[in-house]
Amino acid sequence: MLKVLHAFFIFLCLAQVAQAQQEIPLVFQGCETSENPEGCSLLKLAQIISREVPVGELPYDLKENEELMLSIVLIFQPNGHVRLDRAVIFNADKQTYKEFELVLKKIPLTISAVENGDNDRLIGFKSYMIFQNRENRLTIKKISKEWPENKKPPSKPPIFKGCKEKWSNERINKCYKSKFTDYFTSNFEMKNLDSSFFLEGEIIKVMAEVYFKNDGTIAVREFDTPHPSLYEEFKRVALNYKGYIKPGHIGLKPVGTIIKIPLNVEYKK
Repeated sequence: MLKVLHAFFIFLCLAQVAQAQQEIPLVFQGCETSENPEGCSLLKLAQIISREVPVGELPYDLKENEELMLSIVLIFQPNGHVRLDRAVIFNADKQTYKEFELVLKKIPLTISAVENGDNDRLIGFKSYMIFQNRENRLTIKKISKEWPENKKPPSKPPIFKGCKEKWSNERINKCYKSKFTDYFTSNFEMKNLDSSFFLEGEIIKVMAEVYFKNDGTIAVREFDTPHPSLYEEFKRVALNYKGYIKPGHIGLKPVGTIIKIPLNVEYKK
């Protein structure tokens, strides 16, 4: 039995981007020399939306002068590119997102993400924009960094075996933390470790990053131990986990969830 001295889990859900992921000014490539780099970038994002979203092809009727209100969550990789599986442009009124997926692919390289990111931290940004249909074309009416309370995209963390989707997000998170900890405690095998690397009673510190993908699969993304056998055992346990039932959602869009797992474990033969 693995003795877990300390284990906790940090959920990096898109629904908690302002709290769980560092939020920075949005600075697109090409705007870094502007007097107002963030203002330039916000305007460029709004212009991309205006240009790339044909009013006539929307899955709902947008009448002349009618407004289109969008809540935006962008998650950037350390290389400055947007994470398409975790970012969303969301129509809070219609509860839709697919009509804006092409826009996400057009987002420029984000300089501020490159400057502020690293392998252990993704960069998050949120915005709220209002457009108006003028002669079958979206024109920019308002750009804001703050979501109105009634326009926040509804969200749900991933669902795991033994946790109920109808529960609150907080209760689901607590439920999973407990079950995943119990799973690792019960399934981690010391006999699979290379004994030449460890001393009896040694405290082994591990920092791992498990990615629960939006397609229902699991991957181990980062692992900071120098011991190959420890990595292989952690990976074996993580990838054999069968309790991942449903990915997290923002609006109706399934999104991937990264869970950071710091563990201090005592080696016993």
